[in-house]
Amino acid sequence: MKRFLAMLPLFALAACSSPPGVEEVETWRGQQRLDTPREPLATVAALDSLRAGAPSRATLAQARQAAVDLAETGEDPEALWRAARAEADLVALLQADGAPREERDLASASGLDWVERAREAAGEAPSPALLGQLAWSLGGVTHLQPMFDRDDWAVKVQFAAEAALAADPGELAAQATLATLHLRLATLPWIAKLFASGAPEADLALAERLARACHEARPSLEHALLLAKVLAAREQEAKAKALLQEAVARPDRFPRDPALRPGAEALLESWD
Repeated sequence: MKRFLAMLPLFALAACSSPPGVEEVETWRGQQRLDTPREPLATVAALDSLRAGAPSRATLAQARQAAVDLAETGEDPEALWRAARAEADLVALLQADGAPREERDLASASGLDWVERAREAAGEAPSPALLGQLAWSLGGVTHLQPMFDRDDWAVKVQFAAEAALAADPGELAAQATLATLHLRLATLPWIAKLFASGAPEADLALAERLARACHEARPSLEHALLLAKVLAAREQEAKAKALLQEAVARPDRFPRDPALRPGAEALLESWD
């Protein structure tokens, strides 16, 4: 009990934390812009084609900048949500580079801003992909919410993912978001669970079904990592390790594979 009471000031400090503000995000975006002049891509189809090209860190970074450029040229919701996806790409790149947590948090906050603008611009007809990205971006900033608000935020993430899946039961970003949400809820440290009484009840069986559906539909390193972590949380360590070993042995095929490879290899080493 004494140890718990001694730690309470730290929890209070965490409870008072807040995500980056609008001005911070705008300043950060300005710092990310390249000085070299370039012609923005004309369509989201051209952007998707660029991003789906030969997977490499350079391609992902180039596609990220192109997505932001395109989003800044108007209020097309399909361009705006792709800018949010691009910020999620950047988070993966920053993670691979060992960038400071603050930098990744700014990228995540920027992504949520883009997709919220997309949702507003879409009006009554948001695409399932937009809704899926909204769920993913909401999930990506959960840790930035005040400690006492995170259970309500988890419910918000759940509702967003379920709305996307109601529009398209196969929407991958929504499936991955919901699987990740249940994985995190199931693996919270004991002290965090004290502050999460209002969060959805963790369901690792559901997380596995969703993660497996993602991996079967799109066997990317990202989805392999998610499924492996869920299997490990379900105490199926041998299956988790075999799955991730197989995924790491394959050449890069999908946009985020090169950025996520260092983390996947490090996780395998830790399991060894």
